[in-house]
Amino acid sequence: QFNTSDSADITPVNPETLTDYEIGLKTDLFDRTLRLNIAAYYYDFKNLQVQILDPSGGGVAAVLRNAASARAYGLEATGKVGGSDVLTIHLSGASQDSKYKNFADAPFYIFSSGGNTQIAGVSATGNNLIRAPRFVGTAGATYRLPLAGGGHLDLHGDIYYNDGFYWDPNQQFRQSSYMLVNGSITYVEPDERWSIQLWTTNLNNRHRFMEIAPTAPFGTYAIDDAPRMYGVTATWKI
Repeated sequence: QFNTSDSADITPVNPETLTDYEIGLKTDLFDRTLRLNIAAYYYDFKNLQVQILDPSGGGVAAVLRNAASARAYGLEATGKVGGSDVLTIHLSGASQDSKYKNFADAPFYIFSSGGNTQIAGVSATGNNLIRAPRFVGTAGATYRLPLAGGGHLDLHGDIYYNDGFYWDPNQQFRQSSYMLVNGSITYVEPDERWSIQLWTTNLNNRHRFMEIAPTAPFGTYAIDDAPRMYGVTATWKI
């Protein structure tokens, strides 16, 4: 595999390989009113590919580099509770630990008002993998309210929690923990051919980033993720 985004850098990148060890359990309990799935895993990465911004191309071109080796292990669980069509509850959680086992030449930056300066040859061995939170979890519920004239209202709410992660191998940029609250109210007509939904995402208007990366000549590159949003969606089934 070759870098093609920067014509000045056509350095080949070794193939990334992953050895995955996993064991799990899937269950339907109490007359199928409770569904519980659990899985434990261990990932062994070789020639892990990471994307960095290349300062030689003005700090704009994204190029691939090999980060030698890394590992991650963790536990995932999902659950669904609901013995009828009236109320359904969903829960999920995942906890993991991830480390670079060998990353001897990680991109490292010194910050200044005149722009960031990259230093070569810095080791990130033992640091966390980028964009790898230690814990994420979701919880949601949907309540169906039958209407006298037919049709029904679906009331839905959910919460997503992320305890934070690092954007760069040297752990200089961290996304702090955050929680997102979403909700919707959906009316479905008796024949279920059309519906209309009022919805909102990020109701608590939690600020977080979609991307953060240091660039040598310009400083730090950051893109905000979506703020609070709300709207109306109409659906018609032909």
